[in-house]
Amino acid sequence: MNQAGVKRPSKSLTAPTEKRVCLRWAVVVFAAVASLLMAVACAPSKKNARTNDSATFVTTLPTADAEKAYSNSLLKCETKNGVCPDAIGLLVAKFPNTNETDVSQCTSFLVGSDIVATNSHCIPPDLRAPNSQCLGRVQVLFGKTAELKAMKYDCERVLSSTEIVEDKKNPEFGRRPDYAFIKLNRAVIKRAPLKFNRLGLQEGLQLNVLAIDPSQDSREVSGTLRLKKCVVTQNSIAAQGFTHDFAPVAAASGCKTIQGNSGSPMLDSSGKVRGILYGGNTDISLTGSIEIPKDLEAATLLSNGACIQVPENVILPGDINPACGKTSSSNIFETLLKTSPLKAEAPFATWKSQTNLPFEFELIQSNTENSLNYGYPSPVCIKPLDRWKVDAPPANADGTVTLTFEVPVWGQTQALNSKLQALVSTKQTTTVKFHSIVTASALEKHEPTLVTETAQSAEAVTIE
Repeated sequence: MNQAGVKRPSKSLTAPTEKRVCLRWAVVVFAAVASLLMAVACAPSKKNARTNDSATFVTTLPTADAEKAYSNSLLKCETKNGVCPDAIGLLVAKFPNTNETDVSQCTSFLVGSDIVATNSHCIPPDLRAPNSQCLGRVQVLFGKTAELKAMKYDCERVLSSTEIVEDKKNPEFGRRPDYAFIKLNRAVIKRAPLKFNRLGLQEGLQLNVLAIDPSQDSREVSGTLRLKKCVVTQNSIAAQGFTHDFAPVAAASGCKTIQGNSGSPMLDSSGKVRGILYGGNTDISLTGSIEIPKDLEAATLLSNGACIQVPENVILPGDINPACGKTSSSNIFETLLKTSPLKAEAPFATWKSQTNLPFEFELIQSNTENSLNYGYPSPVCIKPLDRWKVDAPPANADGTVTLTFEVPVWGQTQALNSKLQALVSTKQTTTVKFHSIVTASALEKHEPTLVTETAQSAEAVTIE
């Protein structure tokens, strides 16, 4: 939780003086701290962080110019001698309007002799139904290799595509797998298709992305293939359900995704496809007190290769893992709160060994599911005067002594790291000031005086 600049309301709590005050006092203070933390957690503070957006590059042209650009698409490769990998293709699609045509370009890759994989959002909406005829609307251009010249293939029909949400205001936007398979009008000769890996996406896995960056010339449809490197990042707010290796939608960091990269294969060190890139790099709003670092890395979204449903003609090693359907819809911080309990024992032990306060303390902790928990030292008894490490305050006129002191409150805090990964940790979040009134004669005893025999009150104190 981001505590900086947040003023907490100060509230005085006075406990009765009869027997068993200790229990009643503990409950009252418990509630006071809870209300303070909840007030901060509910503060509507909006922050921005980069995460998903579709990465399709679209050029809008008059229909005649669009037809020319569609026919004259070009692909270059930023590799040694300009040689392109066998299986990577520039996918170009036409989205006709009344007097203009949107010409989009994405990345695609060969997965069978005449089958190409890309993103569903790269296919015109009216062609996404299975067996839709796409001749003249979608084409794939493979680049020049050491032995083969560049070749262009028309799309014959769409084999399958996932149902996606394209309305950015819809909460499901960017949270569903996004991939499609198309059949070309003829077999691709002498180019080796890429193969999938069904082992899932482990935290920290290094991925190589073969992505086509579009030309900045709005009059042409062309791009340059470049190698980018990503790292798989679980527990990312970019993919809320990515808390295990087989979540259908996953996140990666470290590779800057731009429009035109949609449909790029994300490969492991052996060259196997572990996922299909489909988005990244836009703004989302976060509510609540969440610490966000300034050095955020680009977030990239991908469909998990272990969970992809493929057409019959595409061969994958093994079946889809049953865990692929088990994606949590909970907020990632709520999920982490269940698995990252409050850890106040260590800071309490350190504080207890260093404090000069004339009390014996015990640790009181909350344990509420799906909310931020906290812990604080609760005084059990007052030490006799001969064991004090500080001077006793002067007695009041009525023969009592008032002891005023503060104790720390340790709470669970929410934060993001530079990779947009959600973190829940324990640290001091505030302090509480207490006032203990005890008779002077009680302090002269040789035995500790129970707190239940004293009058107690508490008030909240703002954190430094």
